Amino acid sequence: MGIKDLSDDEVRHRLFERLYDRLRVAQGEDLAIRLFNRTPIAFWASRYGSLLTVDQSAQGRLIQVTLESPHRPGQAQDEPWTASVFRTADGARVALAAGVAGTIDDVVDDVVQTFLARTEPTD
Repeated sequence: MGIKDLSDDEVRHRLFERLYDRLRVAQGEDLAIRLFNRTPIAFWASRYGSLLTVDQSAQGRLIQVTLESPHRPGQAQDEPWTASVFRTADGARVALAAGVAGTIDDVVDDVVQTFLARTEPTD
């Protein structure tokens, strides 16, 4: 069954579950990753003080993702990285706003890779 055959709620649920599962696998490989406070509509993950929020209640989007970096004394606070996941105009793919468009797994991979890359420890 393709994305086009699924309702928005079904796509949203699959995105949410696969993203959580993928981060859980990453957590097994990287002890700095913490998953916590999972609710039916959101979950949070952290790594080296950064906080990832995955929210499926955002109006008009399948999922909203926000990554906040910790404030470092003496440095300006970085703006959070935010990304929304939508269906493409043809309804056959999902897209990360300003990012990849493709399958659910393509979008999940992009979010996880962004989380890992942006939360690398600084020396």
